[in-house]
Amino acid sequence: MKRKRILTQFLLYFLMLMFLIVAGCSSGGSDDDDDDQNQQGPTVSISGTVTDAAGNPISGVVMSIGISFEVANITLWEGAIQSTLASPIITNDTGSFSFPFPIALLDKYTVVLTPAKKGYTFSPSDRRIPVQTTNITGQNFTATAVSAFI
Repeated sequence: MKRKRILTQFLLYFLMLMFLIVAGCSSGGSDDDDDDQNQQGPTVSISGTVTDAAGNPISGVVMSIGISFEVANITLWEGAIQSTLASPIITNDTGSFSFPFPIALLDKYTVVLTPAKKGYTFSPSDRRIPVQTTNITGQNFTATAVSAFI
């Protein structure tokens, strides 16, 4: 009796172990999952410059990129983008910036660009850009140096 019970327990443990191994190895999808995650799909480029009032380039300006989802002129959601595609965008020595942005499947969404650099204010304070299927250029900002922070 004792031998039969030990054999049953061994078989039960073996089946549970096999179940855990099979469940752990299963990804729940096709073998192409990694390839799908690496492909970002079609993108458009959004670019512009940051200059002072005299037209001199301002380098080192961080461009925060957000997205706003709108339906019937009502904003449903607005927030920052968390993606390797939208890593921090910083203006170069000529004050220029450019970044790729994925063309979404949604009917309406808007990219929100907000410049920031210590010691400066910007005009406009942000730009709301409806995404289209062609590259978007001329998204320019004017920086004004400030002597005191508020």
